[in-house]
Amino acid sequence: GIQVSDDIQSGDFSNYMLKPMSYTLYYLFVEFSKNIVRFIVALGIFGIILIFYDPDFFNAALLKNIPFIFISSVIAYCIASLMNMIIGILAFWIVNAKRIIFMYFAVMSIFSGMTIPLSLFPENIQKIIFMTPLPYTLYVPAQIALNKYNAIETIKMMGIQALFAIGLFTIIQCVYYLGIKKYEAVGR
Repeated sequence: GIQVSDDIQSGDFSNYMLKPMSYTLYYLFVEFSKNIVRFIVALGIFGIILIFYDPDFFNAALLKNIPFIFISSVIAYCIASLMNMIIGILAFWIVNAKRIIFMYFAVMSIFSGMTIPLSLFPENIQKIIFMTPLPYTLYVPAQIALNKYNAIETIKMMGIQALFAIGLFTIIQCVYYLGIKKYEAVGR
């Protein structure tokens, strides 16, 4: 989100408008390529710690769940990146989107299950949280990895993730085209 906001505010966005590609897809692939190495390193370190802490963690149930964990994690990454991009695109209309991005990260860290397990919230609050894309960025993939869902629930959760990803992508396309109509870059 910060990169999108910076591109729009600095006028560098004009360079992307001239290229025959989707800025949204470009952003997703750039973010993915920047973060894939971090993910692999973190996964390796986490795996080594788990081997020493709880060797039984890597059991047959986890190994059979790996395709679901992978797909859910990729969709979760797309949801998080698309939400960041939506906030970054607000730079078409506001001077500084960085404050909104900061507030979003504070809200996301709570309602995605990053700092507080969502199961600790009252049931009514949980229902509201699960109507947003936030728990599908971290909590749901973690629950799939921990084998907390049966096969039908796992597929249902991944379907909801996919719907949120498609919905966010659609919203970005609409907001993006509205923003382009307003965009001005003087001296570029």
